[in-house]
Amino acid sequence: MPRNRFKGIYDEKSDSLNIAQIKPDFFLKEEKHPRKKELDKPGAVVLFVSSACNGGCLYCYAAESHKNGKLMDFPIAKATIDEAAKKSKKINIVFFGEGEPTLAFPLIKKIVEYLRYKQRNTGLEFGTYLLTNGLFDKRKARWIFENIDKISVSCDGPADIHNITRGRSGGGRSHALLEKNIKYFLSGNPEKIRLKSVINPLSVKRQTEILEYFYRLGYRGEVLFAPFFESKQSKKNKLKPIDKDFLDNFLMAEELSDYLDIGISFITRANDFSVKFGACGLSRSNFYVTPEGEISCCSRSISGERKNSPFFYGVFRNSELRINREKEKALRQRTVDHFKECEKCFLKWVCAAGCAFEHFESTGNLMKIDKTLCDKRKQEVAKYLLFRARRESNDLKPFFITDDRGKEKALSLWSGGLAVGEEDNPIIVIDPDKDDFRKLFKKIKNHRDRRGFKPTIFFLRFVSESKHKKHREIIDFLSGLKKEKIHFKLTRPIPEKLINDREKLIEEFGMPETAADSLDFFSVRGKDRIFFGKTDSGMSLKTAKTRKSLADSHNGKIR
Repeated sequence: MPRNRFKGIYDEKSDSLNIAQIKPDFFLKEEKHPRKKELDKPGAVVLFVSSACNGGCLYCYAAESHKNGKLMDFPIAKATIDEAAKKSKKINIVFFGEGEPTLAFPLIKKIVEYLRYKQRNTGLEFGTYLLTNGLFDKRKARWIFENIDKISVSCDGPADIHNITRGRSGGGRSHALLEKNIKYFLSGNPEKIRLKSVINPLSVKRQTEILEYFYRLGYRGEVLFAPFFESKQSKKNKLKPIDKDFLDNFLMAEELSDYLDIGISFITRANDFSVKFGACGLSRSNFYVTPEGEISCCSRSISGERKNSPFFYGVFRNSELRINREKEKALRQRTVDHFKECEKCFLKWVCAAGCAFEHFESTGNLMKIDKTLCDKRKQEVAKYLLFRARRESNDLKPFFITDDRGKEKALSLWSGGLAVGEEDNPIIVIDPDKDDFRKLFKKIKNHRDRRGFKPTIFFLRFVSESKHKKHREIIDFLSGLKKEKIHFKLTRPIPEKLINDREKLIEEFGMPETAADSLDFFSVRGKDRIFFGKTDSGMSLKTAKTRKSLADSHNGKIR
């Protein structure tokens, strides 16, 4: 979403968003509508190669299928690939399952061999994707790394969360093996792996910790949070949905993700504003193939009632795929232009009539919209848009003030509720002439480690009366913090008398260049007033009309 999109719809005084002013074209790029003909491009070929599982997730809605788990036969996979190859010379094969796909490991290997055969003899281009719980031995891990293009691994976070929600079938802990395999993939090629976390009642308020955990593992890709919401399927498991608390905590995690430079999204895509005609691959005739050879266009339908389901439109019989073309045509009609309810909705091109499975589950009709689901989605997106509008309109960053005793306190971080304070995220004034960098480093590390995976950001300020440079010591100290994945912010430029390589500090450690830049750390919502905390350079708690006027009072320099 480009900056300044919110001009005219965000009221800073009331801190509110005027949703009524947002028209459907608001999200279109350069006033271009999505092209319906793009739906003619084939969707993914998703092979549910296994309904057996070696995991025991508390929230699993397919647990019943695991009891008599079945593996797909190769002829079914071959026929599916051949059918998809008739439509396009470039296809993506996804290894999925109601259970764990790697339990069908010999089959996966055989399918990849067949794809390479097709590539050599017909020119077929293909990509391979694996969605897995990561519970496999080193031998499998090595083959997967060498032969699969993209690997999506489910991990619910640190061990104390993951071992409860995603144990092994029959009992036992799974986190240690999973983490070992994640580190293996990251060490080889971090671009191959994507992490997914199911957010449930045990983790909904710990999303920042989960993100911090992934960061410390060395992960820098996009994290997908999958919130556990209410549905007919979810009633089969042991955990309650988390509709109420998810988004507020997700927004805190997104704030932290900006600092960590990690991508973050969640499965309902309220923070995804890409435009489209159809909400998913349903309108593209996706192939979702069960181990029994039944063909659906929707992944969620696989674990639902299959009899008389509108989502199933084919089956493997007598060595061939039999496609019901009338059913397929009907499925492809579910695009946003077929719903009057969507015509004037501000989410028309983003929501694109919503999840077909959810609306069908609620209404019993593929071409009906459940208003309750619509209202819920609108509220969710409106809340996210307000979050973005606040940040873009006010450029909120940490601000400090002093308490009644004159002690500095940090009150807020960015625009959400990520807690900042003396204990959580300390403000540290460093005097290189008096402080021992080794002892200080150890103290900071111990503080961070005691908090586990709760995110800690240290706000550092260097002061000195000495004229002697401390260049090497300061660089080594900051480099050590960075190497240990300890998060910190330099709240002001380091005095010139202490260091000579200012460009390195600015580029590598995000040091402000001037006093004016430093003021970004002391701003609050509202452009007419700035609260500024007491500092060693003589600035005391006061207000100014603009940041510039406060910076100019010090001639843009840090003494």
